[in-house]
Amino acid sequence: MVTPENNPPFYFPPGNGKYEVKPGLNVLTTDFGNGKTDGCIFQLDNQFHNYRNNKINARNESLEKYVCLQDNRDLSPVIRFIISTLTSEHPGYFTFTPAGNHLHCKLTDETLVFSQDHQLELNKSLCKVSTPYIHAFDALAMQLQEDIAVMEIDAQGQGKIIALHLCAPNHWAAQEKLGKDFVSTHQPVPGIERINQRANEINLACLNKGPFVRFAWGLSTDDFLNHHPHP
Repeated sequence: MVTPENNPPFYFPPGNGKYEVKPGLNVLTTDFGNGKTDGCIFQLDNQFHNYRNNKINARNESLEKYVCLQDNRDLSPVIRFIISTLTSEHPGYFTFTPAGNHLHCKLTDETLVFSQDHQLELNKSLCKVSTPYIHAFDALAMQLQEDIAVMEIDAQGQGKIIALHLCAPNHWAAQEKLGKDFVSTHQPVPGIERINQRANEINLACLNKGPFVRFAWGLSTDDFLNHHPHP
């Protein structure tokens, strides 16, 4: 296994000293002062194994609390996107071999083998977790530093969450959000009402004009990654 040498990127969303709730959609190429990292969908830094260990501990505690997939949805487009993005953004850490349909990650020293329809072939994969991966989405999320939420959006902008791999939640639970739309998902956020009125418009913008970067921030007095309501 290897560890990225670069320090975590620096972001400070509350820099103006005010609590504001707004769409805040910045195009992915926006320069926040972190060089090439600001243009990456999947960011990696020297805290990778800290995040990885947190995911391992969460999955060992309770898979269903942290890994949620609605109605056995087909996530093959998501699987293809994650693999192609990882290999294009981080070729030094990820290698995909089409002939064997397998992805090797130098960060975890794992090799994931996929079927032609992008299902995980666990019996052919080299995995190093005590709680076996349950599907390709789970396995790929364990090669990443961040958590993932997948939202399905229709032509009118109606959207709902269909998959979550959430091991570092900020005081909310994946099980409670699965299947919910934008409005019900964000209902607890103070001052969200005006944005909720534009939910479909925001969904369509993300779908047709992105990718975007958006910050959600809070204050914490500890450095725990897992703030599940019932950790």
